[in-house]
Amino acid sequence: MKVVLASVVALALVVLGCVTFRNSVEDKLPTSVIRTLRFPDSLEILTLDPTSSKERGTVLPAERDFHGYAILGHAPLNDEATRSELVELVLRGVQESDGRVAACFNPRHGIRAVKDGKVLDMLICYECLQIEIHCAALEEEKGRLGVLTSSSVEPEVSRLFEAAGLELAPR
Repeated sequence: MKVVLASVVALALVVLGCVTFRNSVEDKLPTSVIRTLRFPDSLEILTLDPTSSKERGTVLPAERDFHGYAILGHAPLNDEATRSELVELVLRGVQESDGRVAACFNPRHGIRAVKDGKVLDMLICYECLQIEIHCAALEEEKGRLGVLTSSSVEPEVSRLFEAAGLELAPR
């Protein structure tokens, strides 16, 4: 009897060892978004005023508006290593999300990636652990997609923004 039980336990462990529990960024974001971020023709980072123009009751001039949030500063990321580091940090944050979310949306970080003439914009709120993605190619919600993130990457992401000479809005 002990031999049979040991055999069943061993078989169960082998089966469990072969099962893959997927929790990759590819499961959380469309391939087109990942490809655009990893291989953009250009990539720009933006610091944002976390209070929307709608909340303020103001209309922003087009050159200062980033999906309803005032642009405080912006800088191109031309260095391939820095660009890659930023993108992988953002993707790691998405992958590490444990599903927690808060009710606010106060984005301080923005990213604009352009690939083959198509623009992909990201507004990132590490307070509420949400990213809002805007891209005409996205079918979800008429070109808009929401995804969760983790705050674990915020210090490194903020460091890259500051290294580019940008100042983030205070909390």
